[in-house]
Amino acid sequence: MPARTMSCDETILRRVGLLPVAGAALLLLSACAATVAPAPMTTESVSLPRGADTRITDPVRHAVSHTSYVFATAPEQLAGRPAEAAEAALYYEYMAARLTGPYERVEYRPLHPQLLLAGRAELRQALGIAPTAPAQATIDSLWRVAEATRSGNREAATQAATGGVFTAPPEQTLTRLASLPPLPMVARASADAYGHFRSQDMRGSSNRRLW
Repeated sequence: MPARTMSCDETILRRVGLLPVAGAALLLLSACAATVAPAPMTTESVSLPRGADTRITDPVRHAVSHTSYVFATAPEQLAGRPAEAAEAALYYEYMAARLTGPYERVEYRPLHPQLLLAGRAELRQALGIAPTAPAQATIDSLWRVAEATRSGNREAATQAATGGVFTAPPEQTLTRLASLPPLPMVARASADAYGHFRSQDMRGSSNRRLW
């Protein structure tokens, strides 16, 4: 009998050890708390930049599915691709802000909001983004970097990565985006959010699907 092929859901969750999720996720959060301090939950309203949410009917779910795939399943695909890394980072920033801020729907409430915030702190630390930077400013800045880098305009990319939410010199920021370090908290938080939404779908509490 041929071996069973894992589903996309299982691949995402097994890749970061989230079957089961609760114990492992919270243990890792405790282990990393001393080195990466999560920022407090946000109360600001955030939105995706114009152009980033084209054809997306549910931006929160899109952000969850995108970040879980990129960070939890295939992070190696971001190597040498700063535009894609900046876009993935802005989707994580958006997801974290939405899922730890004012809730529009009860099923959006994550199981482990502190895990999302710890992942955001880890990602900001890796990219050299100020820990206290507003979420919307961070999203917009990353989008400008992604667009400029994708167009091949190095001068525009350097300008987009200068100052604002970024604490490092622009060339260093672009280098970091092209070569992200391992981000275990980001991967685990992304998969946790994905698993939560999939669980809600399976219970029939939402008529929208992630995929």
